[in-house]
Amino acid sequence: MRWTATAQLAVAAGLLAPVTASAQLEIAPQIGLYVPSGSLIKQGSPSNPSTQLEKRPEGSILLGVRALFWATKRLGVVAGVSFSPSLVAVTDSVGTTDQTGGVLLAHSQLLVVLTSDRAPWFAHVGLGAGVVRRSGAPWQYASGATAPAFVVSLGLGTSLSWDYKGSGVVKPSERVTKLRLEVADYISRAQFDQGLPTQTTALTHHDFTGSLMFCFPVGR
Repeated sequence: MRWTATAQLAVAAGLLAPVTASAQLEIAPQIGLYVPSGSLIKQGSPSNPSTQLEKRPEGSILLGVRALFWATKRLGVVAGVSFSPSLVAVTDSVGTTDQTGGVLLAHSQLLVVLTSDRAPWFAHVGLGAGVVRRSGAPWQYASGATAPAFVVSLGLGTSLSWDYKGSGVVKPSERVTKLRLEVADYISRAQFDQGLPTQTTALTHHDFTGSLMFCFPVGR
């Protein structure tokens, strides 16, 4: 995890220097959906309920905030944190119950814009590193509630500008609020220490998010 984060920062620093006149900092409140895929713990067999244990996070609303720095019109970095009050479906020998839980997602990514800077909308991909932290009674283990993640994202956006000067033209260099839609995947390994010589079986897990953001420029 440390190597991944260090390598990412080194690559980003090299790509972002020197900073051009088009550099821009944006703050983006985030609202969306958290959509986990599959179970984090899946032990035992349904044919033998006394040995069965399954814990599966459920989808919920997602709230967060992002900071984006665009060094050029095509290259930027983003850091963000978001939280979802995700319930957890727990299946054991007595049946299935929904228990209170939550998930905190943090990440940093390098963003690359794929479309022309003359287009009225833009598309970008992002790659980076993150952390997934789970909270609540279902995740009270000696370890495993916090896990490093590989993060990949795809976004679409457009500028929310208007003709306030009566010229009929909005210059590309003008700093305007942007609307962004994004889907992201936090890919991690789920394994929990029960405080015993053995741990739960390690599983690859995908935490998907879909977000709507209004990006407000900071500075002049």
